[in-house]
Amino acid sequence: MAEGLSDWAVAQAKDADGAALSKNLALRQGAGMLLELVAGAFADALTLATGADRPLAHPDQAEVARTLAGRFRLEQLAEVIEGLSRLEQVLWRNVNAKILWDNVAISCASAAPLGL
Repeated sequence: MAEGLSDWAVAQAKDADGAALSKNLALRQGAGMLLELVAGAFADALTLATGADRPLAHPDQAEVARTLAGRFRLEQLAEVIEGLSRLEQVLWRNVNAKILWDNVAISCASAAPLGL
């Protein structure tokens, strides 16, 4: 599954910025897009959990956001969002992609602090 997402991310990045992108740059840009999507799901969950009066970033995924909101405490949702933001910054440093995605998976599944 991760390989399919990686291929999708590369294709999206190359479509957005032109086919001349190097594969490494496209992988990093694609990974950034995926991190934004994941962070958006957690942000929507936080919106629902707090009852904030604002639209969801991904209204078509409201059920996913409700599931996340029911699984995590407010503090955990905020910590995951903050951690994903830090990972997006780390992405542009010479970080091992497998370690990055392992951290994303662990953090999103358990709200554990990110280790990068």
